[in-house]
Amino acid sequence: MNKDLFFKTFKFFKEKSKFIIYFCLIIFGVVLSKYILNSVILYEDEIDFLVPYFIEKKYIGISNRVWEYSRFLPFQFIDYNILLLLHIPYNNTSLASINNLFFSYQVVKLWIVILLEFLILKDICKFNKLKLNNLIFLFCFAICFCNDMMLGVLGCLRYAELTMMLFIFLFIFAYQRYYFTKKAKYFIISLISSVYLLYMKEVLFIPLGVISGINFLFNKKNKCFNLLNIAIIANCILFLCLYFIFAYNSSQHYLIYKEMQFGNLNNFYFFLHKEIFITISLILGFFVLFKMIYYCSEKISIDKKLILYYSFLYASFFHTIAYFILNLGLSYYYIPSLVFFVPVIFYFLMNIKRKSFKLIICLFFIYMFNHYTMFFQSNYNFNVKRIERTKAFNFEVYKSKNVYIFNPSHWNERIFNKIIFCLKLINQNVKWYTDEKLTKDDLIISPDGDWENLYKKFKDRIECVEEFNSTLFFDSIRAFKITKSDI
Repeated sequence: MNKDLFFKTFKFFKEKSKFIIYFCLIIFGVVLSKYILNSVILYEDEIDFLVPYFIEKKYIGISNRVWEYSRFLPFQFIDYNILLLLHIPYNNTSLASINNLFFSYQVVKLWIVILLEFLILKDICKFNKLKLNNLIFLFCFAICFCNDMMLGVLGCLRYAELTMMLFIFLFIFAYQRYYFTKKAKYFIISLISSVYLLYMKEVLFIPLGVISGINFLFNKKNKCFNLLNIAIIANCILFLCLYFIFAYNSSQHYLIYKEMQFGNLNNFYFFLHKEIFITISLILGFFVLFKMIYYCSEKISIDKKLILYYSFLYASFFHTIAYFILNLGLSYYYIPSLVFFVPVIFYFLMNIKRKSFKLIICLFFIYMFNHYTMFFQSNYNFNVKRIERTKAFNFEVYKSKNVYIFNPSHWNERIFNKIIFCLKLINQNVKWYTDEKLTKDDLIISPDGDWENLYKKFKDRIECVEEFNSTLFFDSIRAFKITKSDI
């Protein structure tokens, strides 16, 4: 009886394989969408592109980081202009409307990422005549989301990694289809998406240059395909020239990339332990490198289809190495490495013939995802607490009749503009404190550097009602309520 039930269940899932994949992807997308929509605008870098959008009523232009810190990422936030191009009104500038508008847009980008990744993995099976394996499909699909800072990226507008994921998947989708079909529309999409990526984050010229360079060297007879590779390489060279002209040599501030030194080895080992799939991509990269050297030395021909996926592998490989050299160890920097690695690992696993080995691989993936559960849980708790504290702080500002900012000399002009903008979205009666008479339940806001002076001035007439951490406001900022009116 139990044996028959088992075989009937197995047969049902085998017949409904496509349904299972669609069902899992929809559940996955819905869960992440709910998390994103519950997020809130934080008092951080988001204001750099919200101010021109809501206050100056103009398109979000080139990122101001072009002229600071030797950064050159002019297209970092310009995709938000699509909200203006679609004529979405921006007259209602309440905090709730801003949250709904921008995080709904984040959800749209997430679903496009899910769709593109699904199409890429389906194309790998279609063009290489491989029979789809549901478990391998779902495990490989989830790899690019296996980053301990992924939830922070999805719930925070100042991270451009979600947009980068979208355009990297768009590039891989079009690039792979152009390789197999030679249709002009995929040439155009590949070229445009590669150009956009170049100006989103500087290091992306490395994986794009690696992909086009490897395919150019090993596919010399494929003239149409090489035309695309030459165009991408030319754009990478142009980008480097513009970077050195506008950012590297002209910046007079602290030069992040100009003064980088090789990363600390202890951080390197810790990172490899934490980011297992990045470690796998590095190991696989070294293995394939030795294999290609051997094939070339023995003059053994390499399957041209393999070259395509090897190029994606080395895009992931050198993108990771670049950040190690720059000593940038935050996990979200390596999300593009995971994205480039997805089609590679899927192609290799789908070509494994032995069922027993496939079972071992699946068990290994289950272990790996269990390994990431701890990071996701801690990251989720951190982000939820930060969101809840920000909402509580906003509520205190909203319900107060008067809101005063204590000690304006503590903030420079740039932070002054940001804090006024943030708080006036919640309460129009926000102003600097200049010895006005205070009434009961008025609110005074102060950064951590002024709390001692605040307590001395108001003695026992204030109580802290809310506090939250923010990179913009030093370590943290507190809201104090006046408990007794001035006489």
